[in-house]
Amino acid sequence: MPWQKGREYYLFGYHSLMQTYFERYKRQGDVRLAPLFQYDLANWWRTRHSLYDAVIPVPGDPKRSLQRGFEPVIQLIGDVFPLTLALTKTITTPEQAQLNRHDRLTQPQPFRWQPCRGMNGHQWRRILIVDDIYTTGATLHQAMHVIHQAGVAAAMDSWTLAR
Repeated sequence: MPWQKGREYYLFGYHSLMQTYFERYKRQGDVRLAPLFQYDLANWWRTRHSLYDAVIPVPGDPKRSLQRGFEPVIQLIGDVFPLTLALTKTITTPEQAQLNRHDRLTQPQPFRWQPCRGMNGHQWRRILIVDDIYTTGATLHQAMHVIHQAGVAAAMDSWTLAR
């Protein structure tokens, strides 16, 4: 299946400084940190934008986004990557940071295909699925699975800020 053969891209390793960044940005809701990596994002995107027919962000939990006042992935990359909001999160799942590897890999499917008006995913050849952090890859694979189940046969790469 093409969606399983994509490349995985990330800009930074997930080390203690990056862990501190995400603690402040996501858990404490410090939205002022969102543009910190825009220069790096723009440099990465500048050389790859022509490869993709769509860039689909992994949606966050609506309840947590409401509490913090912003959607972390969209706030982080929305000014650089042209996003296609084709997925919604339908169930609240525990915070990934609170789960061990086994629990992350066995979470129920939280996403649903929600295409935008005028969007034709059947014509896409390659898409980029974007998220903020890659740990086990379970979240990205769940998103890719839903897209594939919706009939999108495009090859799917993934991009995260940190891994």
